[in-house]
Amino acid sequence: MISSSFRDIFRSFSLSDALLPVVGVATEFKASNDIMVPETPHTWFEKQKLERDGIGIIREHYRLSLISNPLRIELVDPVHGRNTTRGSIAVTFRISGSGSDSLGSECRVRLVVNGQRIGAGMPCEPLEQSNKLQGIPLGPVKVQVQLYNGDSPFSGEFTTARSLSTRLQPQERVESGAWPLRCSVTPHADSPQPSQFNRKSPLVLIIWKQSIPWWHFKPQMCLDCTNPIYVVEDLECIEEADLIVWGCWNGVPGPSAAMPKPQHQKWIYFCLESTMEGHLGQLLGHESFLEDFDLISSFQLNSSFPRLYTPPDPNLLFTPPREKKRKVAWVASHCGRHNGNILRDAYVSELMKYIEVNPISLFHKLMLLMIF
Repeated sequence: MISSSFRDIFRSFSLSDALLPVVGVATEFKASNDIMVPETPHTWFEKQKLERDGIGIIREHYRLSLISNPLRIELVDPVHGRNTTRGSIAVTFRISGSGSDSLGSECRVRLVVNGQRIGAGMPCEPLEQSNKLQGIPLGPVKVQVQLYNGDSPFSGEFTTARSLSTRLQPQERVESGAWPLRCSVTPHADSPQPSQFNRKSPLVLIIWKQSIPWWHFKPQMCLDCTNPIYVVEDLECIEEADLIVWGCWNGVPGPSAAMPKPQHQKWIYFCLESTMEGHLGQLLGHESFLEDFDLISSFQLNSSFPRLYTPPDPNLLFTPPREKKRKVAWVASHCGRHNGNILRDAYVSELMKYIEVNPISLFHKLMLLMIF
């Protein structure tokens, strides 16, 4: 028999009122390791008949168990059954359950791909993390992750997770034999129209998802190239594009792990921003991110083709500078920006107290007037 207070607690486990004992009915409980399920020998109609027959006590049995939350590891990516044409895949796992917050430094996650163990294992913290595998061969890709404590595997049904995906041959560009493209396309506002290519199939360049919103050019520039270029913002048949450019603006991430990459296609990452953490260009400092791209364009001289802050007319670079009037020139395009933890305007304001500075912008000229 149980007290009414325990019955109230038991009610909180979301059992329906129809399964709860009626007034005056004794209830017995049995404990087991199974999932908590009510066990009653009588249906509602049977109970009504028994009561009409004068039976005053109906015994109902319930199985009780503690709600367990076993330690487990789950494969978030790759998704089981997914097909991909990428030569690299992301392996993302998540650790949860009882004790996951105190696994310790000895806890490791062992990664096995197609029966071959990869490396010495990864630390269990953070509890959710992603690692990239390069050079995935064509065909089935069997991925397994397992929790280890030192050299010993954790016991438990959920401490190993498996996934099976398939890497397919990338689809090559389908030559339609005629222009324009065989699928729907959204051209860039500055791109030449298809009729301007004179039936010559141009190279197709996608600016991915408005990731370079400020990029503008003259249509004739695309026509004057050795191979004319058709610049588009969206293309239904992505495999027909020759180049795809990702910029570091508008919060657009790089290519997803499941995005196909045909062999003829080139991927370019373009960014002119600071590489410091927290800045738009911070991904330029992460080699694992850049490995997906064939070409990198940035202000860094070691990029595939540097894009420097130069005047529109290159001949101005060869023009002798005018006679210097001040010792320092301050050139900035925006106000109130940080370089790391330093507010650069405040730094220059302090510098102006000790040396003559020539600011090359209206805002900073006003700032100069306020200081002096």
